[in-house]
Amino acid sequence: MTEAGLLVSIMDECGRLGLLVHHCKDSGNCEGQRKFPDLVIAGRAGIMLVVLEGRNGKTSADPDLWRWTLHEADMLCSVKCERAGKYYGVWTPANWETGLIQERLMELAGG
Repeated sequence: MTEAGLLVSIMDECGRLGLLVHHCKDSGNCEGQRKFPDLVIAGRAGIMLVVLEGRNGKTSADPDLWRWTLHEADMLCSVKCERAGKYYGVWTPANWETGLIQERLMELAGG
C-alpha cells in the first residue's frame, strides 16, 4: 500500500464511520507554519490530527514542531491516553495493515 492508497482507505473508513475529515492536498500552498498535519478527523469522542508517512514513518522537523507544540500546550497526546479525544499520530501503511488506524477511528466515532 502506498501513502496515497493509505489516504484513500482512511477517507473511506471515516465516511463509513460518520467521521468528519479534512485533507489538504498540498499544505505548501497554505499560509502559516509549514507541514500542518495531513488529516484533521473529528468524531463524537474528540479530534485527531494525523501525519501520513510512507513505510519508514520518518517525519521532518516541521511536523515534529507541530506535534511538540500541541503536546506542550496540553492540546494533544502523541499516543492513546486518558485525555479522550486528544490524539496526534503518524500513520503508515503498516498501521493500516495491523488494524491500528481502524481501531483509532472506531474509538473516535465513539464505538
